[in-house]
Amino acid sequence: MELKNLKLYKPEIANPNTLYLCDDLDNDWYDSQIKFSRDTLKIVYDHKGVIVSHSEDVSSLWPVHMSVAEVETAQVPKGFFDKSEGQWVWDGSLISQKMVSLEEIKVKAREIRDNLKAQIDKMFSPGFTINDILLTDIQKDELIKYSLSLSKWPKEDKWPNVKLPKPPKWTKPFLKVSKWPEK
Repeated sequence: MELKNLKLYKPEIANPNTLYLCDDLDNDWYDSQIKFSRDTLKIVYDHKGVIVSHSEDVSSLWPVHMSVAEVETAQVPKGFFDKSEGQWVWDGSLISQKMVSLEEIKVKAREIRDNLKAQIDKMFSPGFTINDILLTDIQKDELIKYSLSLSKWPKEDKWPNVKLPKPPKWTKPFLKVSKWPEK
């Protein structure tokens, strides 16, 4: 069972407090849910095939501007449930791991870098303390060096296929470092 490109619509007889969806073939979302098998995985995917959500219970999904397909549990790849949504794609018959482009990796790397720099900037605000103690001059110098290394970092030749600069050890409890994107 598959419903493609579900969009909002208003049926002739409608509850005024309910939103309705229909697919490209005018199949109503609510009427179609019974056609899905109970023992399959239902996946929600976007126009590029990227899987954005999944559930065994079709009624728990809200696929507005998306498509829904069901997959036999035995066909679900190992690791599918371990990775976050957006890491897998549907080609119409199989789930496979999404190939990430170099440009996507660069965007993610810049997001991580910018997030770290924003966290560091907050540490420079007057009155920032660690356990009610102001930062020392040595700690401030270490933060400046780390911030500068982050600024230079995307200009390296092999970027983003380089290691993330290491923050000062004492910042570990305070800096939230996202997982570095991989190919």
